[in-house]
Amino acid sequence: EMRDARNQALVCRIESAFFCLGAKLATPTIGPRPPQPPRAPDRPADRRVSETIPADRALLYRLSGDYNQIHASAPAARAAGLDGPILHGRCTLGMSVRAVLAEYADGDPRAFRGCRCRFVAPVSMGDTLVTSMWRERAGAPVVFEAKAINADGERRVVLRHACVELAGAPTAGSGTRAGASKL
Repeated sequence: EMRDARNQALVCRIESAFFCLGAKLATPTIGPRPPQPPRAPDRPADRRVSETIPADRALLYRLSGDYNQIHASAPAARAAGLDGPILHGRCTLGMSVRAVLAEYADGDPRAFRGCRCRFVAPVSMGDTLVTSMWRERAGAPVVFEAKAINADGERRVVLRHACVELAGAPTAGSGTRAGASKL
């Protein structure tokens, strides 16, 4: 929890979970079981936003303090088993959350109350990120899934079991933000 130093008011609560592939636990559980992840409905998306990743986006995200070379150096990325430099996960998530805010909160970041997602695959520079969104009713979280489409047209899910919680946001956004297009 992060609290305001002046009055101890709750500013935010950060929760995270990690998966370690191949790890074996000495005990079956370590803590409380997390809530069921949100699932995308089995129907076409209510809204969809597409945005191409600029070639320099990962370099810009180095300003966040993540200097891992897999985001900037092709040889380092290949040495890690990747085809080339990959986008920072927080950039992928940020782009999708921004798309949700544009579509369901008229782009107002003050409506953001929280989000959750599962990162499932990397995004490469030049890929097109497509964020598909569903909302069952006014006031419900916006469930979303993001896919990356590469230059060859291959699609892969990169974020799933994802949702954004909004407060005071209208259910009908004013449309698409600048730089993105509806599919």
